[in-house]
Formats: sequence, structure tokens, C-alpha cells
Amino acid sequence: MTPTRSSPPSPATRARRRRRPRASAVASNQGVLDALADAEHSARQLADDLAALVDAGLLQPTQDGGELRFALAEPANGEIS
Repeated sequence: MTPTRSSPPSPATRARRRRRPRASAVASNQGVLDALADAEHSARQLADDLAALVDAGLLQPTQDGGELRFALAEPANGEIS
């Protein structure tokens, strides 16, 4: 039978648990936050561009199996140029 350790954790072990995050971990989190902000900005810009194309009459919204999709708008005179 092996003896079990019944002593409390050493001060070094306790100190390890209370350390602040490393600067590299904080920096990598900041990188993730920056990437998310860029992605949100790009998504908003894409939605704005899509709305502008619909407003200009170049695209038309259509329903396809319950999903909203966008297709090229038919020219007013029926000709494709």
C-alpha cells in the first residue's frame, strides 16, 4: 500500500492558481476580438451593399423553400445586355 499525501497544497501551488493571465494570452484574446469586430463590419457592409443593389433594381428578392434569396432583376424591356 502506498502512503497518501495528506498535507495541504504548498504555497507555490496556491500561487500558481492565482496568477494573472499571461500577456500573450491577453494579446491573443485581443486578436480574436479584433477579428470578430472586422467580421461584423464586413457583414454590415455586405448587407448595406445588397440593399443598395436591390434599391437600384439590379437584384430582386425571391423566396426559395422558405429562404430569402436574391436573383438578378429582369430588365424592364425584357432584353439582356
